[in-house]
Amino acid sequence: MKLVKGNRGPQSQPQVDQNMQVKVALKDTTDLSCESCEHKLFIQLMMFKKLSAVLSPTGEESLIPVQVFACNSCGHVNEQFIPQTGE
Repeated sequence: MKLVKGNRGPQSQPQVDQNMQVKVALKDTTDLSCESCEHKLFIQLMMFKKLSAVLSPTGEESLIPVQVFACNSCGHVNEQFIPQTGE
């Protein structure tokens, strides 16, 4: 899933001002719901990834905060909200 920004990429029409925004009517969107309980409200949480000292630019073990959203009713985190790991 892509984040809507105002720019449609290199295949779009002539270059437009970066400050222009795409106007989207909420009636043209669909609600997301919890994969577990179908609830439609979510809360913002933080998960942490640990970076080993070997890979860290500082040479020290680091914690990297990652924002995720969990169901406000049952606490489930939808698969699409979990950051993809790998290359």
